[in-house]
Amino acid sequence: MIRITMIYKKLYLILIFFLFVFVSCDRQIDVPIEKGDYVFTDQSYGIRYYLKVDTIFGPNLDGRLYEIDDEPVMEMVPFELNLHRRNMYVKLPDNNKNVKLKYEYDKRKNIFMGWYVPNGKNKKEQYQIYRYIEPEFVVYDDSRYKRPCFDVNVKENVIYGNVRGYWDSMNDETVNIGDVLKRGIFDAINKKSIDLKMDIYMPDDDTLRNRPLLMLVHGGAFFIGDKASLPMKKWCNYFASLGYVCASINYRMGFKANAISIERTAYEATQDGHAAMRYLVHQADIYGIDTSLLFVGGSSAGSIIALNIAFMRNENRPRSSYKVMLGPDLGDIESSGNNLHVDFKIKGVANMWGGVNDINQISNADASIISFHGDADSVLPINHDYPFNLIGKMNRLFFNMIYGSECINDMAETIGLRHKLNVFHDRGHALHLDYNRKLNDDFYLIQNEIRDFFYDDIVDNPAAIMNVSDKRFYIDMTDVVMVDWKVDGGFIVKNDDDGVIVSWFSDDDKYKIKASGYYATGASFYDSLIVKHN
Repeated sequence: MIRITMIYKKLYLILIFFLFVFVSCDRQIDVPIEKGDYVFTDQSYGIRYYLKVDTIFGPNLDGRLYEIDDEPVMEMVPFELNLHRRNMYVKLPDNNKNVKLKYEYDKRKNIFMGWYVPNGKNKKEQYQIYRYIEPEFVVYDDSRYKRPCFDVNVKENVIYGNVRGYWDSMNDETVNIGDVLKRGIFDAINKKSIDLKMDIYMPDDDTLRNRPLLMLVHGGAFFIGDKASLPMKKWCNYFASLGYVCASINYRMGFKANAISIERTAYEATQDGHAAMRYLVHQADIYGIDTSLLFVGGSSAGSIIALNIAFMRNENRPRSSYKVMLGPDLGDIESSGNNLHVDFKIKGVANMWGGVNDINQISNADASIISFHGDADSVLPINHDYPFNLIGKMNRLFFNMIYGSECINDMAETIGLRHKLNVFHDRGHALHLDYNRKLNDDFYLIQNEIRDFFYDDIVDNPAAIMNVSDKRFYIDMTDVVMVDWKVDGGFIVKNDDDGVIVSWFSDDDKYKIKASGYYATGASFYDSLIVKHN
């Protein structure tokens, strides 16, 4: 009895096994095929076909097939496909036979894989079919350096050096610059120890580690002015809101009523400006400064200092800066203010109604120069002349001739520097102020001109799509950190550090490739290219 029971149990298990096999072999495999785009790869060719599934009805579907080869345009061929058990049957219009593909479906990876025998061959080819996911394409925010995009933090009265001088600050809101030589000169009698200070403006919550620096220097005939004057504060706040680190500096001012003293004061102010730049470069890690993007600008006397920081070398020192009857040798440009020994190179200069004593010093550097000057300026001439023509020929007793913005621009043109001169016709000095010494509309015009000019220094190698052929596209990645690609009318076959390879659909009539990304400076770019085929 026990033996008969065991036989029945074995027969029951065998019956269950055959029933399971029969049902499994007969049912359709539940595979999530959806409308959309797919890529077919095999072991011999790599990416071989691009598939567009247009309609699905039960286990059948149809769509368009594109064969990928060396030609830029893929010819479209309609196809039909039937899923039956673990086989795919593909029917093409020019082939009476169905192509049979054995497959397995990997649910975790969402891919089909298996083998098939290509027509005319007797060797199996391994293949995969996977859903084509278009690469993410982001059009990055292009506000940086173009439009305000940050709140601003200000660190005031940062000491960058110590010197002996008369003073380093005098409120200029109630002083007429034309009265400079008529008042207070005799106050410049005894020098004292002065802590040189600057205000530093930084973009708040900025994730970029290294930002361009713009150091601004106020004007005032080396006699009046302050780092916190309204124009300096407004400009510094504005450029910091764009993503710059900005600094506004004070420097030594005051002189005795003679030409040598005035010239020596201007040289000492240049030494102070140089010391300020050395300090900022030395503190670059603390303030997040990109030392390859150093900009300097100023108005009037401040512009003389800015130009000297960029272009003056020790061989250009004025003769009065050496030992004279009433004063010691003032030393080299970099020997005063602080003991920091750092080299730097200025990228660009904003020259606002300034000038230089030695025009040949402009050839010492390759900094770009944007200039603003009124052609009726009687304080600092736009051409080669004596300053302060408003006091008549007495000016020859106090000043040497100076080369104004027109001369500087001509020299920049001659030696091949990037330059731009903005001439204000029938206008005098201090173009950014009205007759009441309040900011006028030209203040903002000058601001925006400097912004756009310096942007081209920051992005001096703008990214642009280039093509080797109608399939191969690239961007010069020298300054680029990230780039996203997108195509209309085709798809990206390969994306690597050198660019992309694209194949285009023959049944599309518009072909366009786009690129978007950003540079190491944080500036972003977008470019597109229409591709035409014969």
